Amino acid sequence: MLFWLMGVLWLAQGPANAEQAELEKLQGRWRVVKVAYDGITETVEGDRMLTITGNRFMPSDDVEDVATVKLDPAKKPGWLDLTDRNQQTAKGIYHLKGNELKIAVQEGDGDRPEKFEAPAKTKIIVLVLERVKN
Repeated sequence: MLFWLMGVLWLAQGPANAEQAELEKLQGRWRVVKVAYDGITETVEGDRMLTITGNRFMPSDDVEDVATVKLDPAKKPGWLDLTDRNQQTAKGIYHLKGNELKIAVQEGDGDRPEKFEAPAKTKIIVLVLERVKN
């Protein structure tokens, strides 16, 4: 009976632990290197940064514009939901490979993006970020 209870508790904690483990991998400062929106991709010059601390995303150009994130790393690509300071939630996907993080987010209402593409006449934003080494 004790082993069964321990197994149930382990399974109940699994998704939360997986989300926390994935969130730990994203911690730190990230430089925005590319942005795609409405069919246009631009390389970003300068030091536009995104800092991830805990479950909080904070852009360097507006430190008051903090969003909280919820991850689902079990999905492929991983799902993320960003909730801004006005309690608006944007659905997105993410992919971390080495020191590169890709995020695609649907602004406003709409379906979660399936790819890291921002076709014209959509409200999908794609960010390519590079980890800043301390």
